[in-house]
Amino acid sequence: MKYVIKKEDAEKCLNFAEASRGSTWDYSSNAEKNKDSNRIIEIYIGKLGEMGFKYFLESVGIVPNCPEMFKIYEQKEKRDYTDFVMPNGKKIDVKSTRGWGIGGNPKHLNDQHYYVGVKVEINEDDLLDCPIVEIKGYNTPDGPWTIKTSKYGDDYMYLHFSFMYDINDLLNKWEIR
Repeated sequence: MKYVIKKEDAEKCLNFAEASRGSTWDYSSNAEKNKDSNRIIEIYIGKLGEMGFKYFLESVGIVPNCPEMFKIYEQKEKRDYTDFVMPNGKKIDVKSTRGWGIGGNPKHLNDQHYYVGVKVEINEDDLLDCPIVEIKGYNTPDGPWTIKTSKYGDDYMYLHFSFMYDINDLLNKWEIR
């Protein structure tokens, strides 16, 4: 399922990315990574993916619980590791990319019930020009994750979109409504 992010929502996502870069919300303590000019784009893509998943939930009649979607945490122990909490208490982390799979911090793999993969398309010449998000599917912490090392030396988990389950199964089979 694809969604075009409304301009006002894209602006909120971009403002969040610009304001949070280098804060403790920005999970990397790696100074080199925080100086990377592409880091704002990475944070923006992540927030667009969350917004797209919010659109998806609303389209199927679920009112998502994400009251702190744009909160920037200044203290590491108050970081949000969960993007959405479903009415039945299940925790979901949305992972977004422009590539062919999702990644994340393996230290927090078991903190969620589900991981939702979202592919994001943006125009880097005009970041607010009709960003498109596509919900690719979901998986669990038990999915076939691969642990890799980033160019910054951090370990991260990776899962190709082809290993994801249909997002509708998450609604039906696992009853997150």
